Amino acid sequence: MPTQPTTQPTTAKPTESKNLNVTATSNYFPSAKVTLVNNKELCVEYELQSSMKLVNAEWALNYDSSKLKLDVARSKDFMPNVSNEVTNIKTGRILSNFTDITDLKDFTNKKTFVRAYFNVIGTGSTTVDLNLKTLCVGFIDNDLICSLYSSIFMVIRCTNLVPVFFDIYGDTL
Repeated sequence: MPTQPTTQPTTAKPTESKNLNVTATSNYFPSAKVTLVNNKELCVEYELQSSMKLVNAEWALNYDSSKLKLDVARSKDFMPNVSNEVTNIKTGRILSNFTDITDLKDFTNKKTFVRAYFNVIGTGSTTVDLNLKTLCVGFIDNDLICSLYSSIFMVIRCTNLVPVFFDIYGDTL
């Protein structure tokens, strides 16, 4: 009796995704999501527009250091439109603040408030969270500072992607 040829079942190895799903959250802003497809870089940027000038701010930016590595050289000015920021960098966390009651910062036209560049080192999902602890805006009138609130806008920029803007109420601009 002839023997029939036998075939061995083959098992394909699952293809590992090289994508990273990033969610940006904040205690003031709605969340925003983006999927990075084979991207090596990520820029998270928060923009501010206010009819008043900026007096001071304090914030913390938290991120997953197993998925994102802070590009310190590119991120050297976390608040590029503020000249006297004080920033402390820890793995997975950036702490920053500034205050200047004699030279208020003009944000009447939308400008970058906080920006950080990251190198993508992991896949899967991760979160970048901006915790705005203090934001004070105002104007100087006869050497007296009057402080009020402002409108805040957020944008996430990724290589080859269009920015998405949100206002403080979660409406897309």
